[in-house]
Amino acid sequence: MDAPGAKKFKLSSDMEYVTIPGTDLRVSRICMGTMQFSGSVDEGTVDVTWGSMSQESVNETVKAALDSGINFFDCAEAYGKDNCAERAFGIALKGRREEVVLTSKFGKHLPLWECDGLAEEQIYRYYSRTDILAALDRSLEALQTDYLDLYQIHWPTNVGLLTDTQKPQQEVVEALEEAKKTGKIRHYGVCNFGTQDLDCLLGAGANVVTNQIPYNLLWRGIESTISPKCVDRGIGLLCYSPLQQGLLAGKFAKAEDIPEGRRRTRLFACDSAEKSRHGWDGATKVEETLFKAGGVLDQLRHISKDAGLSLVEVATAWLLAQPGVVSVIVGASSKEQVHRNAKLPKVAAATLELCSEATEELKGLLSGYVDQYAAVQRTHGV
Repeated sequence: MDAPGAKKFKLSSDMEYVTIPGTDLRVSRICMGTMQFSGSVDEGTVDVTWGSMSQESVNETVKAALDSGINFFDCAEAYGKDNCAERAFGIALKGRREEVVLTSKFGKHLPLWECDGLAEEQIYRYYSRTDILAALDRSLEALQTDYLDLYQIHWPTNVGLLTDTQKPQQEVVEALEEAKKTGKIRHYGVCNFGTQDLDCLLGAGANVVTNQIPYNLLWRGIESTISPKCVDRGIGLLCYSPLQQGLLAGKFAKAEDIPEGRRRTRLFACDSAEKSRHGWDGATKVEETLFKAGGVLDQLRHISKDAGLSLVEVATAWLLAQPGVVSVIVGASSKEQVHRNAKLPKVAAATLELCSEATEELKGLLSGYVDQYAAVQRTHGV
């Protein structure tokens, strides 16, 4: 059996490490996400948003991450059919489990492109105590490990929080605490939880140590209530979509250049993508503010250029400087992308302040919208 806590980290002088509040888990400030492993060329499956990767490419990418000093990896049962991403990562990590802090999530939901016309309760699967423990066992098998350092609830709806906020959450807490007692998990956290969601679960006695949430220079909605609550309760923030699916990587000059699977959020007009579901007219103004000449993206490019840095470097440094942020989750599908995304540049405080000022109008336009994905249209928790 694997030995929880018997870590043999190969720390890098080019990487920073921090301990997750309330735990002994020392993690790299950059966390490697694995959603891009959802599609497997070898099995003939393709992820609509991210395409697919061969196992050889997955192996190479994971090795590059480890060699770059990344010791923190984020998985989920929902990433791909039949735990596809977890299985691919488990193969790539074989023989090096003791070198990493490994997290995964329970909670399946339909892909966004299959959600048209469905009610929220039809999109998200509700998990009972038995379901949670069974999902954990499937993830452990797929990842080829006996324990997880951190196990997370993927969406509030997966435990009935959005569909019935009065439903007792004791059963969820009992399942997670049982998993801790048996040694299958060391700690647990949540993902995409608003303030009401957190209050409900904490009120049931949950010992939540992290909240994984979308957060970046273009999506700052959590700053109103969620991040202050997490900071106040000692809950670490794990930030996904730090580059807003490529917008902050400088890859796209105009909205039409972005793959349609990524143009479904409130950053884009409701008619920007054929299957866009948010229906919010205000998104047209947001899209214009982003892409117009002299708009937010132009301003951020100029700020980065003046600092002699890439937009990726500046955006990452800005996020890591925000209160409560433990680690930034990045994706990569090649060793070159790993080396780019694993950099921790030194950026002057004045440059970071300019970035905050440049995105303040955008933050105001999106006020009241915490979750960036159109699948959850509530202002729940704001």
